[in-house]
Amino acid sequence: MNRNLIFTLSLSAALLLALFAVLTPQVTAQPQPASAAPNVTALTYTTYLPLVVNNYPFSTQYGVGYATGSDRTLIRWFWTKPIEPSAFRVYRKIGNGSETLIATVVSVTNPSAAINLLNNTDPRYSNLYNFLITNYAPLGITDIPSFHAVMRDNKLAAQRMANDFYPTALVIGWGYLDKAITPGITYTYRVEAVLPSGTQNLGSVSALAGQLTPLAKPSGLTALTLDDNDPLIRDKAGDWGTAQQNRRFHQTVYLRWDAEQAASSINGPWLTGYDIFRAPITNSIALSRVNGLQPIQALTATIPISDTPATTDVLAYEEVPYYFADIAPAVGQWVYRVTPRDLLGQIRAWPIDQAQFSDPYTARARDFMPPDVPLNVTAALTSTGAISTVIVSWQITPTPDISGFIVYRAFAISVTLQANCADEHKCWREVTRTTQLQWHDLDPTLEQVRWYRLQAVDQDGNRSRYTAPVQAILHDITPPTPPTVTVTPCDPFGGQSQGYCISATPTTTDTTRYRVYCKFSADGQMLPISDTTQVNNFKLESLYSPPYPLENVTCQIRAADAQGNLSTPAPFNVPWMLSLRPLVAPTP
Repeated sequence: MNRNLIFTLSLSAALLLALFAVLTPQVTAQPQPASAAPNVTALTYTTYLPLVVNNYPFSTQYGVGYATGSDRTLIRWFWTKPIEPSAFRVYRKIGNGSETLIATVVSVTNPSAAINLLNNTDPRYSNLYNFLITNYAPLGITDIPSFHAVMRDNKLAAQRMANDFYPTALVIGWGYLDKAITPGITYTYRVEAVLPSGTQNLGSVSALAGQLTPLAKPSGLTALTLDDNDPLIRDKAGDWGTAQQNRRFHQTVYLRWDAEQAASSINGPWLTGYDIFRAPITNSIALSRVNGLQPIQALTATIPISDTPATTDVLAYEEVPYYFADIAPAVGQWVYRVTPRDLLGQIRAWPIDQAQFSDPYTARARDFMPPDVPLNVTAALTSTGAISTVIVSWQITPTPDISGFIVYRAFAISVTLQANCADEHKCWREVTRTTQLQWHDLDPTLEQVRWYRLQAVDQDGNRSRYTAPVQAILHDITPPTPPTVTVTPCDPFGGQSQGYCISATPTTTDTTRYRVYCKFSADGQMLPISDTTQVNNFKLESLYSPPYPLENVTCQIRAADAQGNLSTPAPFNVPWMLSLRPLVAPTP
């Protein structure tokens, strides 16, 4: 699909409404273009009739145009004044001979004669009548009388119709087709309008019969670069939503060239528009025409693309100057040339008409579509040595243009996006770029919640949307070392009457608590008897009072850290435990 836009001028409201109705009919079946063989399958295009065309503006400036082919010469004019001429007289002079009246031209209103003229003037337009009443029926063109009515009411649209399909000019009465020619002979034609007040000379032209209409080759062909430094391109690494505005340029080449400027006299070969040719970079002369049935008008178009008139002002950043937008078959480099089209609708062919082809221009159709988002993102803990680490893994739908992945990390889910983020407590920081489907986060920071999310990146720098965030946290799984335990009599003189005091000294700085275990018989089990923040002159009797004194009580202490990791046991013995109740001899 190719796109070109139309500018609106300051015309009357009635004319604008009528003209816009003509500008964008959907064409579903057309006469065959000049480069096609008869009866080929018709394509579908959107036709556009511009408001201005160089060298024949809608004005009171009149002139005579021409186009020459191998077997015919077309003489053209137009009339837009309110008072219609009764006829147009065409005079011809051969070489330096005398001028002779060769035709008195009037509009062809007889339906049969008009249909015959439309369908049989040129084999390329063998079904022109049906094409007109099919595609322009919404305008009210359903037969020859309604065709004339529309052309009378909308002279600007009539100019474009006559220029694009020259048999319609013969029916309107704005042209004369001279087939009584000898190739190589120069003929001079003059046209005058017959008015109630007399005749008005429209102008004269000299044409060399038998040659292709001598139009200058277009110059200055260029295209928008649309690279990352182009002011039209949104930063792909910035706000993702804003970057999606770049999609409007996807795989499209926006061409512009030096359009022909209006001359002081419009007598001569008339340019009706341009044809655009494209070739692959690998075979730059394998040119194929890419515009539709009608020629492209060198009228500055803008983005956003629309088939309807803009209802609001266009924003400054949306103004993109170009004449033709070509959606290339694929991303990559393509070679373009532009040629003029004449009043006979002759499409230039390569290489026979290469003198009227512009110089080649190589342009790149760029990829602006983001890649697919990574799938099934996980953040899993794995043990590498004494502590755990995080492995972030994901999957992706394979595409040939994927170049890698960007991993972002933050320490809170509520952080924002900031350029060049350095503080993960405040923003998402880019922590790595990788071509693999996983990334190993070796940051050993413990007890810190980590959030991860990703973007896929393609070869043109487009980024996918962000994945949903995933979370991980590294816990300390290294236990503290066993404490140093001492057991001493609580009596400062070493007696057993006051029991034994137990003290534990930590051997690692992360010890926060102690767990004390004891068993009170040789065949008993170690029972937890205390969980305390410190063991300093600690007496077992403060927790448990045996029914009778015990000797050599076996115990152990394990240090614990804030994460609940326990050290290996530190064993110790308490030589004597006191009973609060005295021993009573049994009663005989």
